[in-house]
Amino acid sequence: MPLSPARQSAAQTASSSGTNLLYVDQGYIYGNHPRGGVLIYTYPGDALVGQFTVSNPSYPPATTEGICSDARGDGFIEAEYYYGTTIYKYAHGGTSPIATLGDGGNGYANDCASDPATGSLAVVSRGSPGSGQANVAIFKHAKGTPTTYTDPAINAYYSCSYDNQGNLFIEGTEANGDVELAELPAGSSTFTNITLPKTFRYTGSVQWDGTYITISAASTIYRLTISGSTATIAGTTRVLGRTKPWTALTFIYQEQVIAPDGPERGEVGFWRYPSGGKPVKVIAANGVRGLYSATMSVAPKERR
Repeated sequence: MPLSPARQSAAQTASSSGTNLLYVDQGYIYGNHPRGGVLIYTYPGDALVGQFTVSNPSYPPATTEGICSDARGDGFIEAEYYYGTTIYKYAHGGTSPIATLGDGGNGYANDCASDPATGSLAVVSRGSPGSGQANVAIFKHAKGTPTTYTDPAINAYYSCSYDNQGNLFIEGTEANGDVELAELPAGSSTFTNITLPKTFRYTGSVQWDGTYITISAASTIYRLTISGSTATIAGTTRVLGRTKPWTALTFIYQEQVIAPDGPERGEVGFWRYPSGGKPVKVIAANGVRGLYSATMSVAPKERR
């Protein structure tokens, strides 16, 4: 249900008071429930201080497909319409877009990541018949027209993350459904395909945790050490209490895993990282179902 005007304005108050904000978006079409919902919580504290719907006024509300943020605390939300994807940029605490990016002809986008070194924005798509080829679109400085890249080994792209050196890691699937991991090294236009230590059929997301590239599958997050084109498992984190297969995008922030529950109850769970186990807390999503991804919009005092 919508928030009252008093609570809705709390997002702006929180953003000006140096509070980190957790954005969670609605990425599944769930029955007759409304789509395009985005929730804003304080972090830590978990107070729901904002809620809005992503929509082009000329069309019905979008299905949001992936959300990410940059080092300045600005957020990017991929809005899927029947004609493709539009990417909206939001200021920290904002509920109205401050900029709009096209989808680069990449079909239906599914995730995004901001390069901490350059501020460039990577958007990956899974493609769709009639909507363009699946690809990776990179917007230099998160502006203008993107440069697009494809990897012949990957049929559809589902998740992406930059490490602290500006190397972009992509998770996608082959035509047979097996998961592939690839790296686009900083400054390169050619992917390096990485041999995974095991076969994955379903994954949630790929992410840099500050030390390792991680890949989540069902209820396990695998921490990977990558040497050249080969990945080995450095450790695992089991996040219990979620459904399988778990296809919502997990998000690692400092010493917590934060994840929506996917097309289920309308909740967001929190687990210790890297120890995992049962969730330390679960918060309700104000009646919003079909939650898909989350990102942390850092407050000005934490910006680097």
